[in-house]
Amino acid sequence: MTNTNKAIKMDYNAKTGKPVKLFPQSLVAGETIFSKQHYYPLLRPNGVDRWIINLTVAGRGRINRGKDEFMVERGELLLFPPGVPHDYEGRDWIHLWCYFDPELDWRRLLQWPEVGLGVKRLISNNETFTLKLENIFRDLLRLYYEQNRNAPDFCTNKLEELLLWIDTLNINSSLSFDQRIADCRSFMYRNLHCQLSIKDLAAQCNISPSRFAHWFKEKEGIAPIKYLENMRIEKAKELLSFTGLQISEIAEATGYQDPQYFSRVFTRNQSITPRHFRNKLGH
Repeated sequence: MTNTNKAIKMDYNAKTGKPVKLFPQSLVAGETIFSKQHYYPLLRPNGVDRWIINLTVAGRGRINRGKDEFMVERGELLLFPPGVPHDYEGRDWIHLWCYFDPELDWRRLLQWPEVGLGVKRLISNNETFTLKLENIFRDLLRLYYEQNRNAPDFCTNKLEELLLWIDTLNINSSLSFDQRIADCRSFMYRNLHCQLSIKDLAAQCNISPSRFAHWFKEKEGIAPIKYLENMRIEKAKELLSFTGLQISEIAEATGYQDPQYFSRVFTRNQSITPRHFRNKLGH
């Protein structure tokens, strides 16, 4: 469960000019130990392609540098959205981490306070609660390394449980709910088979189309068209898994008139073609 020194060094320089793809899987969990004997500062100036959450369980770590520098200790939780720089180091610093794609309904759980350069932080000042979070996190690691056939779903459920408990630390969380967002998401889901425009979505929220995209992203942390695409892909995965519909029929049911374009979008989103996704299920 512990990163090797080699793995840490491989991530030290990101020279591509874009977020690093750390793993092919959409959820990976682990434990990193920075020690006095094995000291490696980690720098990913363009961040990574997915979200990363970590919990400090021992020692101290330095996050960012210059005016945006801050220290973390036991009980402190960090959230790195995609593309946010990773610049940290520590000696005798241990943190648990998870690299993941959030489920569609997790966005409200990721609206943490920002502390510098896009990094978000919440702090548990109660040792009993900190231990609870650590135990849930270690359960997540155990499930991840067990690798039974349902491990991805178990891990997703455990991560959601962790995020829900963490959310109780966020005093601003209750302020983030907006019924207009809920109505917009419901409208999207009911009309996945339709061609939906920003104008259509904005009308559900009584907001002008010119303001809607910025407002939605501010609320949900993701652009509305990307959110809609993710919703379509989740529906497509459900139809591929549990129906015998042709891929062209699934494309049409999820709002894609061109099956080839649907396949390209699905592959870009899932790193696997719709046909291979279905074949992996044994269908």
